Order: sequence, then structure tokens, then C-alpha cells
Amino acid sequence: RRGAAAPAFVAEARYPTTLFGAAMPDRRVNIADLVSNFRAHIKAYKSKETKEAEIRQQFIDPFWRALGWDVGDTKGVGPTESEVIIEKNVETVDAGGLRSRRPDYLFRLGGFARFILEAKKPAIDIDADNDAIFQAKQYAWNSTMPFAVLTDLEPFRLYDTTFKSIFNPPRRSARFGYDSAVPSRSDAL
Repeated sequence: RRGAAAPAFVAEARYPTTLFGAAMPDRRVNIADLVSNFRAHIKAYKSKETKEAEIRQQFIDPFWRALGWDVGDTKGVGPTESEVIIEKNVETVDAGGLRSRRPDYLFRLGGFARFILEAKKPAIDIDADNDAIFQAKQYAWNSTMPFAVLTDLEPFRLYDTTFKSIFNPPRRSARFGYDSAVPSRSDAL
């Protein structure tokens, strides 16, 4: 009927609904919340038992979503137009010849690859682990991208990949933390 009040659940339709019509909770997060959670449980996350996949799902995916990247293709544009491709096959050249590898994330704008991100669990020291550094740089260089990002969530390392990567080069990189712009509680007091 015209003029009749809409059922109460329609007013909540701005969020996706479950099979039974109930509104799903808003799962948006902000970077400050991610930082607080990581800091609160840092010992557990740095244990050798913590898996890279856990860190990716709980922190890295939400971090990039908070920055506006569509991790997981929530817009449903499909694999050819998706902004972030998870574990996209790339061909790399090494001593054994041509190999197919999968960087953790390939970030694209307008359908063109811009950078890769390789994630590691926090138990790995990405400042000293030459295998991790070489892996990230090799993925980006072979994909003709000018830089690669390597992270274990504590620091993010940005590597120049305009030159062919060698295993133990001088490390041309920038280092920044995910919490660089987020004040700690003591800073706020």
C-alpha cells in the first residue's frame, strides 16, 4: 500500500543481509584499531606458531581495505578488473630457469599492475632475511614493476626494483611502520 510504513528490517538494508533478512554487522575497521590489537597481542603474533595466513586475514587485508583498496573483490568486478589479486601467478627467472611463482598480493589501478606485496609472519625478521627480501624484489622485477613491498606487519619495506635483483645487494629501500601515523596512548596524553 502507498504510504504504509516499511518493515523495520528495510531501514537497515544499507548493510548486506543474511539469508534470514537480519542485517549483518558493519565490519569496517580503522588502522588505529588494527594497531591496538596487534600491540596488545604482540608476543602471541611473534611466536613461531603464528601462520602468515592468520596475519594476512586479521591485519594485512583489513589494513589495505582501510586505505581504500578492494582486497577480496567486494565490488564483484571479477578477476580482469580487480584492484588486488591474491597470489597471482608471475613468471620469474632464477638459476633453474623460468618458474611460476605467486606473490601474496598484486595491486592494480585501471587494470595495470602497480606493485606487489609479499607478506611474512612476524616471527621472520624481514630486515635481515635475505630470502624474503630477494623473493619480493624478484617478483616485482620480473613483473616490470618499479618497487616491491615486503611486510611482516611491524615494518613495511619498500624496495627499489628498477635494477635486476641479486641475492645480497645493497638494500635500497625505505622502511615505515603501519602505525607511523597512529599515536600511541602515551602520545595522546
